This record gives sequence, C-alpha cells and structure tokens, in this order.
Amino acid sequence: MRRQWATYAPPSSPPTHSLPLPSGYPPPRHSQSQSQSQSQSQVQLQTRRVRKTLRAFCSPRRLTTTLRRTCYALALILLLYALWIVSKGVPPAYEGVRAYERALPQHNLTRALEGGTLYLRVAGQVSGRGFNNVLQETLLLSYLSFRLGRAYVFEDYTWSRLPTPYVLHAHALRPSRLPLNAFISGPTAGGPISPSPSASESESESESVPAPRSVGVAFWETICPRGERRVVSAEGQPSGGDASEILEWWVGRLGGVRDRCVEIDSRTRVVFDYLVFGDTGILSIWPGLSASPMMKNFRWSALVRSALEANAGVLQVSLSDRRHDDRNRGAVEKGLVAIHLRRGDFAGHCEYLARYGARYMGFNRFPSFPDTFDPNPSTSTSTSTSIHGHYLTHCLPTPSQILSKLRAVRASSPGLRRVYVLTNGARGWVARLREAARADGWEDLRSSLDLRMGREAGYVGVAVDMAIAERAEVFVGNGFSSLTSNVAALRMARGFDPSTTRFL
Repeated sequence: MRRQWATYAPPSSPPTHSLPLPSGYPPPRHSQSQSQSQSQSQVQLQTRRVRKTLRAFCSPRRLTTTLRRTCYALALILLLYALWIVSKGVPPAYEGVRAYERALPQHNLTRALEGGTLYLRVAGQVSGRGFNNVLQETLLLSYLSFRLGRAYVFEDYTWSRLPTPYVLHAHALRPSRLPLNAFISGPTAGGPISPSPSASESESESESVPAPRSVGVAFWETICPRGERRVVSAEGQPSGGDASEILEWWVGRLGGVRDRCVEIDSRTRVVFDYLVFGDTGILSIWPGLSASPMMKNFRWSALVRSALEANAGVLQVSLSDRRHDDRNRGAVEKGLVAIHLRRGDFAGHCEYLARYGARYMGFNRFPSFPDTFDPNPSTSTSTSTSIHGHYLTHCLPTPSQILSKLRAVRASSPGLRRVYVLTNGARGWVARLREAARADGWEDLRSSLDLRMGREAGYVGVAVDMAIAERAEVFVGNGFSSLTSNVAALRMARGFDPSTTRFL
C-alpha cells in the first residue's frame, strides 16, 4: 500500500453571519479557516514537487549516472595530479652506488666465513627523520662495533619503510631509501678502517687491521640467517644522557660474547637516543670517538665530492676531491664563512624550543667554543615575550640579525670575504639577503639554491652543504640543529681551531 503524506482537511464551510460585525471585532472563524486552507494547499503543492524531484534524482538509473560522472571527474583529477608529479622527475635508483656497495671486498661470503669475522647489527635504527639524525646515531653505533671488534652492519638511509621505491612528499616523489654510500664513505659505510695514503676504498685490507670493515644489511641477511643470530635486548642499559656510560655498559655486556652474529633489538629501547645527542652527556664519549677511525677517516661519498667539483666555479672556491682526502684533512677554504640558516618548517620547531626551554645540541656545547646559549639570561626581568624573542634570535634570526652576526664574525676574522648559506629558505628571501650582504661589504653571497646538482646529487644536497661548511674558514651554525652539531663535530675531529666554529 502506497504511503500517503498526512494532510489537514478543513471542515465544510460553516454558515455565514447575516449581521455586520462591530468595528475591531475579530474575523469570523470560517474566514480564518479559509486562509489556513489556502496555506495548507500551498504546502501540499510544494511537498509534492519536492517529492517528485527527489524521486527523479534518486532513481537507480540517475544515481548510477551521477556516481559514474563523479568517479570520472575524480579519476581525471588524480591522473592530472599524477602527471604533474611525474613531470617533476622520477628519483634515480642509485644503481651505481648500490653496485659499489655490493662489490666491497668484505662482501665475500667465503672469505668472511674463513676469516671468522664477528658482526653487530642494531635493529630499529632511526628512520623517517632527517639525514643528520641518522648520521649521528650511525657514527656512534659504528664506534660501538669498533670497540667490540665487530663488523658494523650499516643500512640505507630510510625515509619510509613502505615497500615502494618512492613515496610522495611535498607534492613530489622522494626515494623511500637511499644507499648510505650516496652520502658518506669511510669506515662507517664500509670503507677501510685504517687506509694508507695510497690505498683506495676498493682494496682489501691486511689481517693486521684491529677491526673488520662494516658490511651492508643485505650481506648480513646472507651470512647471518635468523636462526644463527643472538638477539640482545637494549632493556636494562643505563638511563640518562651520558654516552660514555652507555657505551661502556655495552662493551662490558657484549665484549666476551663470541657468537658470530649479534643483533641488538633497540625497537623498544634506543641505544643512543635524542637525550644523548641533545645534552652535554654526548661529550663524555668524544675523546675515544674523535680518535677512532669513524671520525679520523670519515669521508664524504664520491657523489658528494663530485658535486663539489662541479660547483667549484659557482662557489668561487677551490674545493676539490684532493682537498677531501685523508692526506689533507686540515685544509681550509680561506675567506669563506658558511652560515646555517634553517627556515620554513623550522619556525614551528623554534616555537617549541622556546616553550620548553631547550638548550643547544650536545656537540654544539664544547667548552672551547666561543658562543654559548643561556635559555634565560636575565631571570629576574624576563617575560615570556622576551624569552620567545631571545630564542628566535638564535633559532630563526631576521636578516638584520643575520647581518649583525656576520659583521661580528668578520671583525674577529678580517680575511673573510664571501658567504655561503646552507638553507632551505625561499629564493626571494635568499635574494634579498644577498643584496643586503653585498651592501654590507661582502664580495658575494651564495647559497644551497645556487648549486648545480645532477639527478643523484640533488637528493644528497644536505651532505654537499655540510662538506662546504666543514671546510669553510669560519662556520656559523644553528645551535639547535643536528646538522650544525655534526658539522661542529667534524670540524673538531679535523683539528680546526674551536674559535672558528660559531653560533647564531
């Protein structure tokens, strides 16, 4: 039975009054009823029209057509978006770098088994973070392996653990993983532990080497199948930020273990966490770390060194491959000051730092560095507004504050003439800073945005920036940054005068 909409049915017309009504008297009831009847009729008419329209629009055939058109429109939008993304370029696969890693001499299964090499892998290393968060952890873990006389198992720099080779990031494709040797070389990434001046990274080492060379995780999977691994939890290690205490605890725990394959499971408890790198507790490990092959023989990758060569003219410097080998570790690019100016997403991070009273990163707090940071320099008079401004001056300075700092640095190092800016800032902002610097007496100002980078080098640009900063006569860093922290540590390991490492 068809459902009917409920309607009001007025009564039949009542009898009319025969006498005129006095002035001001309310109209008779039958007049009100006639008005209500007309209003109800209009409601009924509009209701029928709406029902008819809805019935026609929501019919199965019409609904299918509408959905189909919507799907076609969405598919077209997604297709155009995908074409726009792909038009920006598909990331390289770094096959050459991966072939280099596979060909490392220690990746010889027969030789490794005969030699009795011991291995250490730390599962659950940092991923999805910036390169320098990964680098600082990797250097310390490889040093731990060195202290244990084990081959460190290095991994790709991993942005995403999805099984796809690329991920979408900032409306562009980004490699999910990059080989570590695209960024660095040297002992941590499988290079010789103690190379002679004439040794190349492809040469095998003598048996007198105190510790075996690092191996890639793919080789580890082959030589150390799951059933032959001794898995050790990181639970129970010392808490707090003293790196040396943590290191010695692990040396004591694993020093006597003779299992060939040892794996530290750090997925629930990180061996060296952010508390270690963010405080002066990291400095306790420096005497041993700085003297180890991990720092003394640290090298940038062949890809990074090639990018430096290609941009020597742009930078007006003489940075070259020979300047980055171990025979010339203390080389300095005279007249150049490199300054790290993080922008963009760092604005929110600076707000966070101010809110929680953060201090500089650990390696940015060597006692011999001339610049220090007090979170609250005048406690008795400070307000939240003044503290906020104090943090921004050192974390996200304005162009005038940047020029003021550069002026002070030039006063202490009169030979400085050129500026190189490590930055993710917008082109317009950098261009205005360049003009202001020239007006302030600097010969020129170049930045990360001026570098000519190939397809592969473009994704390791941060390492190219760091290599320039490492060699600059003076480096002015952002004390809250892990990039600055790693550059500061590399400069100290290379023997640079601490007075040439400054902070905003």
